[in-house]
Amino acid sequence: MSSIVELHALQIKLATRADLEDIWNLLQTSTKSEGVKCPYSTPHELMQRTALGGQIFFVAREGSQENRLLAAGALIRQQQTATIELVLQPDILDREVVGTALLTQIIQEARILGLRKLYAYAKAVDLSASIILIKLGFLPEGLLNDHFGEGTKTIIYGLKL
Repeated sequence: MSSIVELHALQIKLATRADLEDIWNLLQTSTKSEGVKCPYSTPHELMQRTALGGQIFFVAREGSQENRLLAAGALIRQQQTATIELVLQPDILDREVVGTALLTQIIQEARILGLRKLYAYAKAVDLSASIILIKLGFLPEGLLNDHFGEGTKTIIYGLKL
């Protein structure tokens, strides 16, 4: 039996304090499956970084009664620019729909905040992420070798707002 989750209704919103533990659990699952260490050792550390104002988190949840966390995104500010990070549950059937909707919301928030440029990273082998970023107006600006792990190539994308 497949564990693929079908998307019935999608809710995207700014993350609340109550969402942060779900985000942390999603990060733990995602980074473990990729063989990478989670950047936050505890949910409390994630909360602290968010409280300092450098990171703004968004969540995409299943609109059904389960209200399951499907994806999380972060807008990490550095003065007039920001980096976007996105993590999705591995068993979502409509990954492109969820990812596009979440990124669109994050871009809108960046414009409201008066940011001038956004950056996003995608593994060179992740064509679906690259296609979504390009559809949303991001352009490839650089290539990192071995940055996120030995033998990996990562494309840096930029979007002028």
